[in-house]
Amino acid sequence: MPATATAISCPGSGYCIAVDGDGGAMVYQNGAWSAPVKIDGNNQFATVSCVSQTGCAATDQFDNVLYYKASGS
Repeated sequence: MPATATAISCPGSGYCIAVDGDGGAMVYQNGAWSAPVKIDGNNQFATVSCVSQTGCAATDQFDNVLYYKASGS
């Protein structure tokens, strides 16, 4: 994993989402981690939960809730 994860969720076999202390998210698929992508400024993520590969929710240290839903799902 390219960054230090603060939380991780694996909604499917061989597929995980991790969030870090710098507001970034990484995806694990096809046996490798993606580079972190900043999605919450420099805020530290506290949690992440994915019900599927197309829907996740996360919270940061300020209790902001971020939600991702893939288009078309």
